[in-house]
Parts: sequence; structure tokens; C-alpha cells
Amino acid sequence: MSQKDWTKIQVEFSQLYAIILSIALVFLTGQTLLARYADIASSSLRSRSVLFVKLQRICGCVFFVALLDAGEHCYSLELETQRVWDYAGDNYVHRLIQSKTDGKLVELNQHCSHADVGCGSCDCGMDPGFSEALMNSKVEAIVNEYNELLTTQLENQKNSLLREVEEETKRDTSEAVEKALAHNPKLQKMQAKLDKCLEELKFLDDINDNLLRNKEIWEAKIVEIQEREKKAVKQKDAKIRELEEQLRDLMLCIEEGNPTTNGIEDGRVSPS
Repeated sequence: MSQKDWTKIQVEFSQLYAIILSIALVFLTGQTLLARYADIASSSLRSRSVLFVKLQRICGCVFFVALLDAGEHCYSLELETQRVWDYAGDNYVHRLIQSKTDGKLVELNQHCSHADVGCGSCDCGMDPGFSEALMNSKVEAIVNEYNELLTTQLENQKNSLLREVEEETKRDTSEAVEKALAHNPKLQKMQAKLDKCLEELKFLDDINDNLLRNKEIWEAKIVEIQEREKKAVKQKDAKIRELEEQLRDLMLCIEEGNPTTNGIEDGRVSPS
């Protein structure tokens, strides 16, 4: 392998190493964000009571009771209007989604849905912890997609480099053999003998294949001839038995003294 090709391979592997470092940096950054959100969520849960009942008056005469604990969400469903009430924010929420980071339910739309029914004022702001969870979820999805794409590209680049190295190795080996043969007449003679032996071996292999094919053909012909001979022997045996029967009838006619000319009809002896 020439110095130029070796330098090219070193540069390509350096680029690959830089890409891997960048991936590690992105992964560490994502882990830091996740740890930060976990601290915020745990502190928020510790600040609440483990089990409490919150009573909220909505639309004048309707009461909702929500039973909360540290491991559950703080939402309830109004059966009449099919709206969702947030006990943490004291307002209705439009839509809930499940966070990809921790699997908890978070609010997607910040606008409440009860302004038209006169149920009082509401705080439409989103919990900072939930907002950060949404952001972390989006970042995690982007990082995962980037990692998958980068892994595919790196695998393709690795396969391409391996193929190039293999081809280069074959070329270098072939060139080295040619140079060695060119500078050594004895090796040239040995190589010529080797080539001749290989040609003879190929010729003998072809002859062997032809003989094997001919053997199969002749074996099939022998089987066919044997079957034909068996049929001929059976026919001859049947003819012999028929002639023996005719001879026996003829002998009986002679012993009885009947003329044979009247007793033989159509090649068979019949008694008169």
C-alpha cells in the first residue's frame, strides 16, 4: 500500500473519530437535560402531599372531587361536557399527550376551553416542568433520529472502506507477485510449470466429467438391454412350451396309429 493511500485512510478514520465524538457530546447533553427535569419533577412532587382531596366549584353548582397521590396525574374528566380539568393549574385543558421521556400526561394546548361559559378566570400558563418535559421529548426524538441516520451512514462508510482496503490488498499482492516473478527466472519457470499443471488438471477434470456422464448413459442402456433380453427369453420360453405341447400331441397320435396329415391343423395336432 502506497503512502498516499495510507494517508487517505488515516484522514477518513480521523473524520470518523470526530463524528463519534460529536455524537457522544450530543448524548451527554441530552442526559444532562433529562437529569435536570427529573430533579424538577421530584421536587414538585415532594412539595405536594402524598394523598389529598381537592374540591373545586365549577359552573355554579357542579362539584368535582379528584383523588391525587404522588405517582398519578392531576386531571379529571367532566362527564357532561367531556372536558378535562387540571387541578394543578385550576383550569380546563384542551388536549393531553403522553411525554416520551417519563410517560406522564402533559397539556398540549395552553388555552382553556371554559371562557365562553363564564366559569371564572383561569391561568392558561403551562407548568415549567411540563414545558421542559415537552422540550426534552422533542430533543430526544431528534437525537434518536439523528443517531439512527448517523449509524446507518457510518455503517455504509465502514463497509465502503473495508471493500477499498480489500481491493487495495489484492492489487498490492498481485503486483508483488508479478515483481517477484520478473526478477527471478527460476520462479518464472516454476510458475509456468504450475500453470501447465493447472491446465492439465482442468483437462483431466473435464474428461472425468465426460466419463461419468457416459457411464450413466451406458448404465441406462445396459438396463434397457437387460429388460429387452428378459422379454425375449420369456417369449422363447412360451414358444418352447407351445412346441413341446404340439410334440406331445403328435407323439400321442403316432402311438395311436392315426394319420398325421388329418390331425395337424394350423400348426397344432388335433385328435380325429
